[in-house]
Amino acid sequence: MRIQFTQKRIKLLRVVVALVAISVAGAVAYAATQLTIQNNSSVSIPVTNLFAVAPGVTGTTNCATASGYIDTGLTINWAAVPQDATVNANICLKNTGTATDTLNFVASQLPTGVAFSTNSQGASLASGASINTELKLSATSAATIGQFSFILTVS
Repeated sequence: MRIQFTQKRIKLLRVVVALVAISVAGAVAYAATQLTIQNNSSVSIPVTNLFAVAPGVTGTTNCATASGYIDTGLTINWAAVPQDATVNANICLKNTGTATDTLNFVASQLPTGVAFSTNSQGASLASGASINTELKLSATSAATIGQFSFILTVS
Protein backbone atom coordinates (compact mmCIF):
# COMPACT_ATOMS: atom_id res chain seq x y z
CA MET A 1 0.00 0.00 0.00
CA ARG A 2 1.41 3.30 -1.01
CA ILE A 3 0.60 6.57 0.77
CA GLN A 4 0.09 9.53 -1.46
CA PHE A 5 0.11 13.09 -0.22
CA THR A 6 -1.84 15.79 -1.93
CA GLN A 7 -0.53 19.31 -2.14
CA LYS A 8 -3.05 20.31 0.52
CA ARG A 9 -1.78 17.64 2.96
CA ILE A 10 1.83 18.60 2.32
CA LYS A 11 1.04 22.22 3.19
CA LEU A 12 -0.79 21.08 6.32
CA LEU A 13 2.18 18.92 7.33
CA ARG A 14 4.54 21.86 6.86
CA VAL A 15 2.33 24.04 9.08
CA VAL A 16 2.27 21.36 11.81
CA VAL A 17 6.06 20.96 11.68
CA ALA A 18 6.51 24.75 11.86
CA LEU A 19 4.19 25.00 14.88
CA VAL A 20 6.05 22.22 16.69
CA ALA A 21 9.38 23.95 15.96
CA ILE A 22 8.06 27.27 17.29
CA SER A 23 6.76 25.57 20.45
CA VAL A 24 10.11 23.88 21.10
CA ALA A 25 11.99 27.15 20.53
CA GLY A 26 9.65 28.93 22.95
CA ALA A 27 10.18 26.28 25.62
CA VAL A 28 13.96 26.55 25.26
CA ALA A 29 13.83 30.35 25.48
CA TYR A 30 11.62 30.17 28.59
CA ALA A 31 13.97 27.69 30.27
CA ALA A 32 16.95 29.91 29.52
CA THR A 33 15.34 32.82 31.36
CA GLN A 34 14.43 30.66 34.37
CA LEU A 35 17.92 29.39 35.22
CA THR A 36 18.78 29.98 38.85
CA ILE A 37 21.84 30.35 40.99
CA GLN A 38 22.09 28.08 44.04
CA ASN A 39 24.31 29.38 46.81
CA ASN A 40 25.16 29.60 50.46
CA SER A 41 27.40 31.79 52.52
CA SER A 42 29.47 31.44 55.62
CA VAL A 43 29.30 34.39 58.00
CA SER A 44 32.43 35.65 59.72
CA ILE A 45 32.06 37.93 62.76
CA PRO A 46 35.51 39.12 63.89
CA VAL A 47 34.08 41.50 66.54
CA THR A 48 34.14 39.70 69.91
CA ASN A 49 30.93 41.28 71.23
CA LEU A 50 28.75 40.82 68.11
CA PHE A 51 26.61 37.68 67.87
CA ALA A 52 24.13 36.51 65.21
CA VAL A 53 21.36 34.01 64.59
CA ALA A 54 20.14 33.10 61.09
CA PRO A 55 18.08 29.87 61.02
CA GLY A 56 14.37 30.60 61.18
CA VAL A 57 14.77 34.40 61.12
CA THR A 58 12.25 36.24 58.95
CA GLY A 59 11.51 39.91 58.42
CA THR A 60 9.07 39.85 61.36
CA THR A 61 11.29 38.06 63.88
CA ASN A 62 11.68 39.90 67.18
CA CYS A 63 15.46 39.74 67.58
CA ALA A 64 15.30 40.89 71.21
CA THR A 65 13.67 37.58 72.13
CA ALA A 66 15.38 35.32 69.56
CA SER A 67 17.58 32.52 70.85
CA GLY A 68 20.61 30.68 69.49
CA TYR A 69 22.98 33.62 69.06
CA ILE A 70 26.50 32.52 68.06
CA ASP A 71 29.65 34.18 66.77
CA THR A 72 31.25 31.27 64.88
CA GLY A 73 30.03 28.61 62.47
CA LEU A 74 27.10 30.63 61.17
CA THR A 75 25.92 29.89 57.61
CA ILE A 76 23.07 31.18 55.50
CA ASN A 77 21.44 28.93 52.91
CA TRP A 78 19.99 31.34 50.39
CA ALA A 79 17.00 30.65 48.19
CA ALA A 80 17.80 30.16 44.52
CA VAL A 81 18.38 33.49 42.77
CA PRO A 82 16.90 33.71 39.28
CA GLN A 83 18.84 35.82 36.82
CA ASP A 84 17.61 39.44 36.80
CA ALA A 85 16.15 39.02 40.30
CA THR A 86 16.87 39.58 44.00
CA VAL A 87 16.34 37.27 46.99
CA ASN A 88 16.36 38.22 50.66
CA ALA A 89 17.50 36.54 53.86
CA ASN A 90 17.28 37.89 57.38
CA ILE A 91 19.60 37.55 60.35
CA CYS A 92 19.44 38.88 63.89
CA LEU A 93 22.53 40.66 65.23
CA LYS A 94 23.09 41.40 68.92
CA ASN A 95 25.69 43.66 70.56
CA THR A 96 26.79 42.10 73.87
CA GLY A 97 29.53 44.66 74.46
CA THR A 98 29.57 47.89 76.44
CA ALA A 99 29.96 50.29 73.48
CA THR A 100 27.92 51.06 70.38
CA ASP A 101 28.95 49.16 67.23
CA THR A 102 28.64 50.53 63.70
CA LEU A 103 27.73 47.64 61.44
CA ASN A 104 29.84 46.94 58.36
CA PHE A 105 29.01 44.15 55.89
CA VAL A 106 31.50 42.91 53.30
CA ALA A 107 30.70 40.07 50.88
CA SER A 108 33.70 38.45 49.21
CA GLN A 109 34.12 35.79 46.53
CA LEU A 110 30.88 36.64 44.75
CA PRO A 111 30.73 35.48 41.11
CA THR A 112 30.42 37.86 38.18
CA GLY A 113 26.98 39.44 37.97
CA VAL A 114 26.01 38.84 41.62
CA ALA A 115 25.86 41.68 44.16
CA PHE A 116 25.24 41.80 47.91
CA SER A 117 23.47 44.61 49.79
CA THR A 118 21.79 45.22 53.14
CA ASN A 119 19.55 47.82 54.72
CA SER A 120 21.77 47.83 57.83
CA GLN A 121 25.09 48.93 56.31
CA GLY A 122 26.49 51.60 58.65
CA ALA A 123 23.70 51.18 61.23
CA SER A 124 24.51 51.86 64.88
CA LEU A 125 23.86 49.02 67.30
CA ALA A 126 23.85 50.15 70.95
CA SER A 127 25.20 48.07 73.79
CA GLY A 128 22.74 45.25 74.59
CA ALA A 129 20.62 46.00 71.51
CA SER A 130 19.65 43.67 68.68
CA ILE A 131 18.59 44.30 65.10
CA ASN A 132 16.78 42.34 62.39
CA THR A 133 18.91 42.78 59.30
CA GLU A 134 17.69 42.13 55.77
CA LEU A 135 20.39 40.81 53.44
CA LYS A 136 19.95 40.84 49.65
CA LEU A 137 21.57 38.96 46.79
CA SER A 138 20.90 40.28 43.29
CA ALA A 139 21.80 38.58 40.03
CA THR A 140 22.00 40.28 36.65
CA SER A 141 21.03 38.56 33.41
CA ALA A 142 24.76 37.94 32.83
CA ALA A 143 25.32 36.32 36.24
CA THR A 144 27.33 33.12 36.27
CA ILE A 145 24.96 30.14 36.47
CA GLY A 146 25.58 27.43 39.05
CA GLN A 147 26.20 26.88 42.72
CA PHE A 148 28.68 29.01 44.64
CA SER A 149 29.66 29.91 48.16
CA PHE A 150 30.80 33.27 49.45
CA ILE A 151 31.96 34.82 52.69
CA LEU A 152 29.98 37.53 54.46
CA THR A 153 32.00 39.40 57.07
CA VAL A 154 30.02 41.41 59.63
CA SER A 155 31.93 43.78 61.86
